[in-house]
Amino acid sequence: MRVFLQEAAVPSDDLFVVPKKMLVKTFEVAEEKWLSTRKLLDERFSQKKGADAKGPIGTAFAFNAPNEEALALSNTSSLLEIASRAFLQNLEAQQIVTRRRRSAVIFDEAEESKGKSESTEISNSVMFDDLDSIHSRFIRQSMNSMSGPAAFLSGWCRMQELLPGCDGISAPKMRSVTGALLPSPRRISSTVHIDVSHLSNRHTLMLMHFGLIVWVMRRGYYGGYDPSCPANIYNEFATAAFRFGHSMVRPNLARMDNRYNGMSPHIALRDGFFNSDMLYHPLMVDELMRGLLGEPMEQLDPFISKEITNHLFEDKKKQFSGMDLIALNIHRARDHGLAGYNSYREVCSLKRATSFQDLSNEIPSDVLAKLKEAYAHVDDIDLFTGSISEKPVQGGLLGPTMTCIIGTQFKRLRQCDRFWYETNDPAIKFTPQQLAEIRKMTLSKVICDNLDMPSDIQRYAFDAPHNILNPRIPCDKLPALKLDAWRDAPVAASLKQVRRCHIGSKEVEVGKSALPSPCVSCICTPEGTRCASLRITSCQRLFKEARPEDIAKDNVCVSQCGYLLSISNKLSTAADDTQLHF
Repeated sequence: MRVFLQEAAVPSDDLFVVPKKMLVKTFEVAEEKWLSTRKLLDERFSQKKGADAKGPIGTAFAFNAPNEEALALSNTSSLLEIASRAFLQNLEAQQIVTRRRRSAVIFDEAEESKGKSESTEISNSVMFDDLDSIHSRFIRQSMNSMSGPAAFLSGWCRMQELLPGCDGISAPKMRSVTGALLPSPRRISSTVHIDVSHLSNRHTLMLMHFGLIVWVMRRGYYGGYDPSCPANIYNEFATAAFRFGHSMVRPNLARMDNRYNGMSPHIALRDGFFNSDMLYHPLMVDELMRGLLGEPMEQLDPFISKEITNHLFEDKKKQFSGMDLIALNIHRARDHGLAGYNSYREVCSLKRATSFQDLSNEIPSDVLAKLKEAYAHVDDIDLFTGSISEKPVQGGLLGPTMTCIIGTQFKRLRQCDRFWYETNDPAIKFTPQQLAEIRKMTLSKVICDNLDMPSDIQRYAFDAPHNILNPRIPCDKLPALKLDAWRDAPVAASLKQVRRCHIGSKEVEVGKSALPSPCVSCICTPEGTRCASLRITSCQRLFKEARPEDIAKDNVCVSQCGYLLSISNKLSTAADDTQLHF
């Protein structure tokens, strides 16, 4: 939703016309409440009423301290959230004037920006400086979309959603469909996610740590890139589905010597949290890596080790100070407004359940009994708990709902990634020889290259070792990456004197480069002209060195500094108009 301050007549009867005083009053109230909240936080901090710096919560926050950009975005979000509530309350309390009026504030349900610079609205008071082209108040992101690259300049980092949120403003999901309160995340964790060990006979602990669910191509290039799709992360993926690895955690980190014999003592997870000093012991990293390669992981099921449900970030000096990772998962999903597990069954082409018995095809009977004990209604089941309780699909590790969400996410990440390493884009693709070298590399080889004393290792690190199917072999027998595929062929001197390239309006000799446009650099090679986009570090400098009309014709310039073109146009054509937007 955009807010416009303008003097012109309202162009449509479908717009809300609101008195300007209401908007001003809204932000005055919001600022007052926000400052009051900040004052309260400062007082509690000065009185040391926050989390204990040496406790599990304080320790966790110390290792995840927000940077200035994150704090600025958080403060802005809080202010706008308070303003939104105040504005909605004013709308309910006052009669909206719908007739057309001059000097009014117009609220237009505008379509989402497509990234074009002319849609960027700015204030008539602008300061130019030498900051990065992506301002420090924005989240820095890669220019990964050429159809709408300016969208990244706005700092958009919001998650996509498979289903709309089921909460309100600052109102996390708390109520059952029966009207009662939902069971607490801790109760669900202690009822459903109990500690029962089911070891896998197929996969190692390495899969839990480093496994990614995506099938890569064995040959050829990937031609499915879609420049119009967003590569955002789904809320459901980040908040629930991709936390499935917590089910595979073992209570101890095993240590093994170079012959894969167990060593004592193993390291309990609770002793390893934030204890990086142990890695400085001689060969400790080698021993832990072999432990991951030699130990089976837990099967993916709803049963979770007590090391992370009772002892997460535990302070050994304080009894019962450990946290519950599964309860945190469930609470986070509710805080993010995720709908229940039953709703995502529909999204993933499963039958929506009307009773707990309807889940019997996907969820084992003993787990179903635990769900009945914890939840009052089948629609109350949380996404993480429900999806991790499903039986795995044939030939897979995950149940159908998690497979659906994670598979959709990884498909989108490849489809929307302009720089996917298998891309067939002639401007950026690897050569067939380079791609062949990349594809022959395995995680086992990467591990061998980084051990202090490499010895034997199974060919496929994610799979349990087997004398025939997955034998252990010496590290030096694994295929190695040959960098010769990236070596430039020597250019003959005669070619430098004879061969020339036309770059823009210039003739350029082999080995030299030129700029056909302000933000593109091309080099003349024996094979022809090769061009690449330039990363602009200062838009102000760009506008000093190039003409605005040349910049406007260069899509690469527009994608990084297009907002300055918009500023220039707005200031020259509508200097008297002030436009605000949130």
